[in-house]
Amino acid sequence: IYHGEPGQCPVRRVRAQGRDALCIALATRDPLLCRAVRSQGGRRRCSAILGSAAGCRGMRTAAEVASCRADRRRWRAVLRPRRPRPGRVRRRPRYRISITAKGQTLRGASGALARGVVVPRAAARGRWLLGDLRPSGGRSRVEARLLLMADLPPPSKLPASLKVASGARGARFCGLWRGRPVPPERITGEVKISRYGARRGARVTGSFAVTLALGEQKIQVTGSFDTFVRDVVPGSWASRTCADRLAEVVPPRPTARAPGEAAAVGSGIEEHPCFFVAHWQGLRQVGYRVYGLRPRGACALLGLRDGDVVLSVGGRPMTRWADVTALYGLLASSARLSLRVERRGKRITLKRAAR
Repeated sequence: IYHGEPGQCPVRRVRAQGRDALCIALATRDPLLCRAVRSQGGRRRCSAILGSAAGCRGMRTAAEVASCRADRRRWRAVLRPRRPRPGRVRRRPRYRISITAKGQTLRGASGALARGVVVPRAAARGRWLLGDLRPSGGRSRVEARLLLMADLPPPSKLPASLKVASGARGARFCGLWRGRPVPPERITGEVKISRYGARRGARVTGSFAVTLALGEQKIQVTGSFDTFVRDVVPGSWASRTCADRLAEVVPPRPTARAPGEAAAVGSGIEEHPCFFVAHWQGLRQVGYRVYGLRPRGACALLGLRDGDVVLSVGGRPMTRWADVTALYGLLASSARLSLRVERRGKRITLKRAAR
């Protein structure tokens, strides 16, 4: 149906993540875009339809192999895969990262950019999200506690090298350390990125080196990546910043402590009385959902329950990660507080008098 019109493919729940990858690959007849499909089985099925029949052999069960072969026969009867371009190199996305903290350096590979990146068709009203520059996901404590993201100007205005800054022509990094946002002024460094065309399948290469100053501790993160453009979307879709994206990340729940044991000073997320994750209705973010309440914590004492959606704080809509950090500050203070909350389809107001 969408042959030659990948822009008509269904949109993901979060528009900044682009369109359905399998639909784009089939609509463009490009087997190289099959690597953007989320599931491993979906990638093999897509490769079998647009490429070699050997893709079906890697399915987990005999039933899946038979289903994959049937899909291949059905699709091959109505489409002819696009011929590969002369000299086109079949390459795999690559992302290397190293983290240095307390004199120890950890190196590894990450799959954060394995499914490509989404870029705007024209200059975005804001910044272009490069992606989630996650560590390798190993068992080390530093890798488990760090999450890094990056915002860059649109491709049309992208220079070869950018200093980490808050200016319009600078790059911006956002990070979570132990579940808490790292202030932007504590992140310094530089990112280099190649020029590329805003088209699906275009190659994107670059490197970065940033330093996070966390009190007396400094964490140095360096990385290099070689990925591709998986989708080109309208500029308004990519206007969200990395701070907004951090709000969608679900932090780990606090570890259990023995009865009577107090939380250590600077223990990060264990000091939070509850956690928040972005809540969406269709393509619109309407607030933040509450979970992981601590008994007798500030959230519980205010009347919040697991599953509540905080719509506004003091009459101000709660739609950005900055609103979450501001709410944490209000919960820890003795100021007057008023929250508009949706609970099981009903909207109620929770108030706390000044203490």
